[in-house]
Amino acid sequence: MPKPLSDAELEHRIHDALPRLLRLATRLSGNADVAEDALQDALLKVSRSWKRFRGEAALETWMTRILIRCVADQLRKRGRLHESIQEDNRQDVSRQLGPVEQTLADERREQVRLAIGQLPDRQREVLALSLWEGKSTEQIAELLRISKQNVYANLHAARSRLKQLLKDA
Repeated sequence: MPKPLSDAELEHRIHDALPRLLRLATRLSGNADVAEDALQDALLKVSRSWKRFRGEAALETWMTRILIRCVADQLRKRGRLHESIQEDNRQDVSRQLGPVEQTLADERREQVRLAIGQLPDRQREVLALSLWEGKSTEQIAELLRISKQNVYANLHAARSRLKQLLKDA
C-alpha cells in the first residue's frame, strides 16, 4: 500500500490535474457550465474522501473516475443536455482556413458536436477518453471499471452511430 499523501502533496497533484480534468469534463458534457459544476462536485468529493483513498489505482485515475460520475450526475440533473464536445483546437484550424472553408468547417464541427451529444453516456465517455485523452484500452477499462471487450464494443458502437448520424446530417 502506498504511503498516504500529505495535504500539500494532494493539493499539488490536484493543481497539476485540473486542466486535464476540466478539459475531460467539457468534452464529456459539451457544456462549459456543466463541466465546471461537475469539476467542483468532483473536487469536493475528492477533498472529503481522499484520506480513505486506498491506493488501488493511481490518484489521477481515482479522481478521473469521480469526475466521470459527477459529469453524468450533472447531465442527469439538468435533463441530459444534447450539447457535446467543444473543440479545443478551433483557433489552430481557423488560422489555416479562409472564410468560406472556416464556415464549412464550423458547420461540420457543429454537426459532429451534436451527433456526439446524442450518444449514450458510456459510448461518449469511452470515445472521449480514447480520442481526446489518448487513453489506451486498458486505461479506459480501468477508469470506467469495465472490461477491455466492453471498451472495444462501446468504441465500435459509438463510431457506427456517429457514422449514421453524420451521414444523415
